[in-house]
Amino acid sequence: MVGEQHMEISAQVVQKLGFYMFVVMTSLLLICTAFGFYAVIQKFNEPNWKEVCIAKGGVPVQLEKSVFDCKKM
Repeated sequence: MVGEQHMEISAQVVQKLGFYMFVVMTSLLLICTAFGFYAVIQKFNEPNWKEVCIAKGGVPVQLEKSVFDCKKM
């Protein structure tokens, strides 16, 4: 009799805990996805080095594969 009550209480606790964990994990998934989309949109809207150089009145020059410079005319 006492063992059955403990099993019933344990089952209820596990069920509630599972539900809360589901809610937490789903919320985290949605929040992380939203942060990811926000970061991509921010990076997409950020001007690249060529646009910034031209806006400052310079000419973008690529010196090496990964080295860039902005020459003033």
